[in-house]
Amino acid sequence: MDKKTVLLVIVIVGLSLALGYVVGTRGKKSGGITAGVESASQRGGINPSIDYNEVITHTKQLLQTNPNDAKALSTLGDAYFALQKFEEAIDAYKKAIKIDPNDIDSCNDLGLSLHYTNKSSDAIKYIDGCIKTNPTFQRIWLTKGFILSISGRLPEAKEAWEKTFKMDPTSDIGRAAADFLAQNK
Repeated sequence: MDKKTVLLVIVIVGLSLALGYVVGTRGKKSGGITAGVESASQRGGINPSIDYNEVITHTKQLLQTNPNDAKALSTLGDAYFALQKFEEAIDAYKKAIKIDPNDIDSCNDLGLSLHYTNKSSDAIKYIDGCIKTNPTFQRIWLTKGFILSISGRLPEAKEAWEKTFKMDPTSDIGRAAADFLAQNK
């Protein structure tokens, strides 16, 4: 590789790491699900210090050399999610999950992206499939409750939030579930 290519790869990796740092440790940070939730779902909205279009451009360049980079595809999905380009996020998350079926954060965010494109019933089916694969991932239960509540299925939403809370009531996710339960008595 020439020096330009090496430098470009370093810049892209640096941007990916920066996005990962800002987004937080995927699957371990909290966040209330309101308008958008961190990973993409944990973040809770656009970080004005990140140029998501630049992240998209650099990540796409990285994917040209390694189209099977699940982390890069997940980062691409997160950037699209932050920009509320949910159809593009869906495509990126599906590719990431196909490569890494254990990427539960992308599973969660794919479900949310489906919901935000008015495909809530598909989102719930997908989330339920992810739960079968990883039933101990607390955030996905919170997401399920969120989507169910918005879909008018409050009793089922409460069940999901109760499950979320019981998994770890002291975590940020557990506290968010408690808040949802309190708001929806």
